[in-house]
Amino acid sequence: MPKSVRRTLDLLNLLGSDNQKYSIAEISRMSELPPSTVHRLLAVLKEYGFAEQDPFTQDYYLGPSLISLGLKARNYVDLRKTGYKALKDLTDETLEDSYLAVVDGYTGVFLEQVKGPQALKVFDALRTSVPLHCGAIRKVLLANSDSDFIEDYASRELESFTDKTIDSKEALVDNLMVIKEQGYAISQGEYVKDGSGIAAPVRDYTGEVIASIGIIGPSSRIDDAKETLIKSVRRRAELLSKELGYK
Repeated sequence: MPKSVRRTLDLLNLLGSDNQKYSIAEISRMSELPPSTVHRLLAVLKEYGFAEQDPFTQDYYLGPSLISLGLKARNYVDLRKTGYKALKDLTDETLEDSYLAVVDGYTGVFLEQVKGPQALKVFDALRTSVPLHCGAIRKVLLANSDSDFIEDYASRELESFTDKTIDSKEALVDNLMVIKEQGYAISQGEYVKDGSGIAAPVRDYTGEVIASIGIIGPSSRIDDAKETLIKSVRRRAELLSKELGYK
């Protein structure tokens, strides 16, 4: 780890050690860093909201940006723990393999999965990163991203995995608009031939989409019960969102 990063993290830990305010001289003494170095690192922390300065005493203390980071970290832990139960309920109800996914750069990554009892499956390994424009579980995430990210993503070269992969910007943007408006996504053979998926967004207490939940199975089996499966997936996504604080 670079020395400057380590020193910055040490200052954060120091500021958070006992919920007090400290002068530059005190921080310098406790951290064994020169006052000029402490001042420079604190300026960076202030810029990003990780440290604040008392306008009267000029002492430093932890900033508000750490609150939102802490809440996001807590949500991540809660998401995996609560999400696994939601997947189990979804699989018990649909008998299909179910997955919980999040955005990782330009890809979607499975955090958790629950295997169903069906012998015929569509294999998709846990934590495998796949582009966001392929498959219902990932497209739900992309459809609920901010407009700048969608524009950036759709302007890239869109890799095709099958003849049903959406690989043009216009078609992808149109599809994403439909997904966001209807509140769920359904795909057929976009990443794995003869494999279909149904997915819905999962929201946190702020209403932000932080994950997607869905099922994947052979197209013939998914198509036969499509309407029932859509209702099941949407219901489980809504229940999981409520458990994460969404009203």
